[in-house]
Amino acid sequence: MRALAYAPDAWKYLNGIFCVYKPPKLNIGHVWNSLLVNLCRDINAMEKRTPKDLVLLKGSIATGQPFSVEVSSNFADHELVVGQRYQRQDIRLKAIDTLGVNTSGVMMFAVNGACKKIENIGSSTFLRKYEVKGKFGLCSRNFMDDGKIVERSTYSHIRQGGIDRLLSSIQFTHQALAYRYSGVDIQSQEAYELASKGLVRPIGRTKPILYNIKCSRLALPEFTLDIHCFNETEEFLAELVHQIGIYLKSSAVCTGLRRVQFGHFTTDIALIRKHWTLENILNNITLCKKIFDKDEFAPSSPKLEAIKPSKLNEALEYMQNESREDVL
Repeated sequence: MRALAYAPDAWKYLNGIFCVYKPPKLNIGHVWNSLLVNLCRDINAMEKRTPKDLVLLKGSIATGQPFSVEVSSNFADHELVVGQRYQRQDIRLKAIDTLGVNTSGVMMFAVNGACKKIENIGSSTFLRKYEVKGKFGLCSRNFMDDGKIVERSTYSHIRQGGIDRLLSSIQFTHQALAYRYSGVDIQSQEAYELASKGLVRPIGRTKPILYNIKCSRLALPEFTLDIHCFNETEEFLAELVHQIGIYLKSSAVCTGLRRVQFGHFTTDIALIRKHWTLENILNNITLCKKIFDKDEFAPSSPKLEAIKPSKLNEALEYMQNESREDVL
């Protein structure tokens, strides 16, 4: 991007999608506020337009003389009177997808005119990848390590093979549940043709669906999970760690949640907190625009029809019970 020194030029380019890295223990409101404050600070530090002149016509029709024109300073347009040229309420900033307070990782924001694209991007149901860390032997009220500990248990009997079998069962349960959404039998030709088109994606906000889950690291009592999912929440992922501990005849708490990928956007292009400045955001908008120009934000994979949550809970509970019996 060419060098910008004039504030109105920078304002013209401040229109698009950009990617930031949200730190843990920081709520969305704080991130949103920090971005607005930094944008206003940087754009107001640039060269701005001068106050508009006040044009006055002096004279009277009764005299029959021509009017005289006087140009004077217009204090009604001066920054010391009306305030800074660019203020927080002038910038439209919306988060495409939110993260919980304890979750860190990739977050997408739309600024100014790009806010109109949020619905289209949201309906594209990007696949998310998480790095979830847990610790065996503890159980808390909120399933996180900062919650009140209510139980302690042994974990020396846990092995990598047992975890892998359990995670494979959970993954199969959710994949089979995805085909139940679409109303086809997982063993049918129709299901094969559906799978050959790509990931079966849910429509809108449905229950969380796991597409891939594996244990990438086990160093008792700590472990790390790599999870690919849709429509997840912080509470769902933390409770998943808790349930894994119970299925392995122990207990577990979640010690860290990190989203490393949101569709085609990874941590490699996400702006860390010290880079939440106007210059870096404008460069990031240009980088993200190259991805959106490829129409990659609208996946061609088949989508699922929404079903009633009550039926979904029944199906999920039934399939989880079957899977648990097979593992244990």
